[in-house]
Amino acid sequence: MWNSGTALHGPLESPVVAPVTALVRLLDDLGDVIDRVPDQVFARKPQGQPSGSIGAHVRHCLDHVAAFLDGARTGRMSYDNRVRGTEGETDRDAALTRIRGLTAAVLDLDPRLIPRSLCLRVRLDP
Repeated sequence: MWNSGTALHGPLESPVVAPVTALVRLLDDLGDVIDRVPDQVFARKPQGQPSGSIGAHVRHCLDHVAAFLDGARTGRMSYDNRVRGTEGETDRDAALTRIRGLTAAVLDLDPRLIPRSLCLRVRLDP
């Protein structure tokens, strides 16, 4: 079983609020799934499908967590400013390392930042 590194923070509970705790649990579950997927399956793009690899979908999800954390700190959030083709899309260890870092950042999030209003920037495509 993969080790999320949450032992440094005690049990898998956030001191912030229930939604943040739920996010940490989802990140931990995602790490468990990635740990069970073979390397070649993680990086393989499906043939004849417009969708990306498992790794690309994982990167996409982690990008949204990173955007949330940036937004909590700065008061501005954008889901459009994401980098594709990163190492975490093809390398399971890189994806797991990113999950550990995001988990630690979520657990260390200042609880006073959660109720703040923020400006969300998103590109809509009809």
